Parts: sequence; structure tokens; C-alpha cells
Amino acid sequence: MYSNGFGVDKNFTKAKQYLKKATDIGFVDAYARLTVLGTKEGNFKEALNYAKKGCELNSAYSCLMAGAFYYDGNIVERNLTAAKKYWKKTLNLLPEARIPATQKAKEELKKKLCNIMPSLCDSNLTKG
Repeated sequence: MYSNGFGVDKNFTKAKQYLKKATDIGFVDAYARLTVLGTKEGNFKEALNYAKKGCELNSAYSCLMAGAFYYDGNIVERNLTAAKKYWKKTLNLLPEARIPATQKAKEELKKKLCNIMPSLCDSNLTKG
């Protein structure tokens, strides 16, 4: 609510406090939201660290964002090997992921990643 100003004044500091509490109790997808907040604040190093931490804890959405940082090369030096690593993990986590929530959204995300980096899907990379 605080990160978007829904029903309250927008307050990134409070949003981060609550999201950090969520990560403390095991809601790993909160790292993805912390990543978004970090980018909104222009704190890209922090954002990337949150994405990597969330990915390490098996948040598919965090892995997706970490891969995007490396693919785009705007925040860190472009590194397609790192992007592929994070996106491979994204694809591996997708079947059980909470975000995206629907099967249709998961299939669309997989299709987009495969279009961006066909080598992710041209082999058995997504199978373990």
C-alpha cells in the first residue's frame, strides 16, 4: 500500500520496512517488491542485491528481475551468461511460483523469455 500510495500517502521507507518484515517471516517474493522499490528510488545496486537474494531463496520473480538487470546492462555491465543463469532459474521455478499467479501468465512469461533469449528454450536447459 505504501509503495503505491493506495489508501495512504506514498512512503517508500515504510513500504521497505513492511517488506523486510515479510522477508523475515519467509515471504521470499517480497524481495522482488524490494527490487522494484530500489529501482524507483534510483538505488540500483540495492535493487540488484534484493533481486539476487530473492532468487537465491527461489523467488521466480526475483530471478526474472536479476536476469533483466544483466541482460539490459543499464544498471550493471551487460552479462548474457549471468542473464541466462538467472532466467534459467526463473523457468525452473515457474511451475511452482506464486508470482506470476496464473498458468496463462506463466506461459506468457516463458514465451517472452524464449523470444528474448532463444537458447534458454532451444535445449534441455530448463530441465534441471
